[in-house]
Amino acid sequence: MNTVATPSGYAKASIIGRATTITGNSAKAGGGIFNRGLFEMTATSITFNTASGTGSGETFASGESCDGAGGGILGASSSTISADSRLRRGSALSDNTASGLGGGVYNTGRMVLDGTDIARNQAMSGAAIYTVFVSTSYCEVQYNADLTPSSIVGNRATAGYSIVDGTGMICSFEDDILIPASGNSVPYCAPSSIAGDTDGPDPHGCPQH
Repeated sequence: MNTVATPSGYAKASIIGRATTITGNSAKAGGGIFNRGLFEMTATSITFNTASGTGSGETFASGESCDGAGGGILGASSSTISADSRLRRGSALSDNTASGLGGGVYNTGRMVLDGTDIARNQAMSGAAIYTVFVSTSYCEVQYNADLTPSSIVGNRATAGYSIVDGTGMICSFEDDILIPASGNSVPYCAPSSIAGDTDGPDPHGCPQH
């Protein structure tokens, strides 16, 4: 599933829905979702998708190839628009694999995971989340105590960080001391990719210590 951009780089597609299952797909970039526009789903499962291989022909705003990035979701901003990727209330982003970075999600736009189970994703680094700053981009994982809370469990990185890694952007974990996080491979969070501490209770810091 993908949202694409016009030749001049402007979004011409949006996907908004609920109670959807996106599973068992593979692509050279963005195994489950390749998003250059708006992707917003509620109570949706994105599972067992794979991003692997070369030759996708897709690039980030930096000009770098998208190959092997974003096992579950790839939010790839252009030079003119920030890709907007949101999973909400009772969603699952789990069991996805990237041969490169961002097993669960690779984000270069605006990303919110709200009440989402982020589990058992695999990548070289950023097994759960890999995020890169481009223009107005941001990254938020929200606890959502009133509904199904977010959790981050069992993500595995082969050569880097299991929970979050990236370049030039902080990912904010709302009430990190409340977000259930366990079984992720060590090390957990790149110090440059979080707002708080990596090794102790700190609002918006690394969820696992």
